[in-house]
Amino acid sequence: DYAAAQAPDITGNLRLNQAWGSAQVMGALHQVSGQYYGTNAAGTSAHPSDVWGYALGAGLKLNIPGTLGDVLVLQGNYAKGASSYTFNNGSTIFNRFSGSGVGYGWVTDGVFGTAAANPSIDLTTSWSATATYEHLWSKTLKTSINAGYQAMDYSTAANTMICNNATVAAYGLSNCENDFSAWFVGSRTELAVVSNFNIGLDVAYTKLNTASKGTSTVALSSGAANATTVIDDQNVWSAAIRLQRNFYP
Repeated sequence: DYAAAQAPDITGNLRLNQAWGSAQVMGALHQVSGQYYGTNAAGTSAHPSDVWGYALGAGLKLNIPGTLGDVLVLQGNYAKGASSYTFNNGSTIFNRFSGSGVGYGWVTDGVFGTAAANPSIDLTTSWSATATYEHLWSKTLKTSINAGYQAMDYSTAANTMICNNATVAAYGLSNCENDFSAWFVGSRTELAVVSNFNIGLDVAYTKLNTASKGTSTVALSSGAANATTVIDDQNVWSAAIRLQRNFYP
């Protein structure tokens, strides 16, 4: 229930470039604004006060000696109320349906409840870590191996607010726990056919460690039987072929 953005994120970084590679530390401030406690059309215009979240990160790129240009890249990010810096995009829902089962996770910056009981925004915590090694077979052919991990943590108070919500309670969850994580490992091989034209193949495996692992009394999946859904971790294999033509520079 995000309010419209009122201030841009404030970001900054400090970077060091050397013959061996580069290193960087970075940070960001992000305004977190909630909509109304109730429905504004009904005359309830009260809303939680804005709060500022933040994100911190560090990255390292190492040039591997004795190679055609191999590199190792490492990066880690931590956020409090600024999940778009640890996940690809904030305000998203991870979900994966598989037969009678489903896995999910909510990516948020914070949680707030009613004006009387939980008037303030409780900021969520998230973090991520990624690693990539890129090997050059020749000047025109290269392969990279990459892996990463993302996690979203809700405080006890935030988890209680979500689980006590009437809509969530109606799902009849056997375990209401909104923390979740996901990890992936993949590879990309890319061929430079001619100057500024590349063809690439990406293959990846992703594991979603679901929130609220257990069951729901509601048929959340079309394959669910007897109005019961199993909420469990999910596996995803994906592949993509990419043709990229660069016109500049």
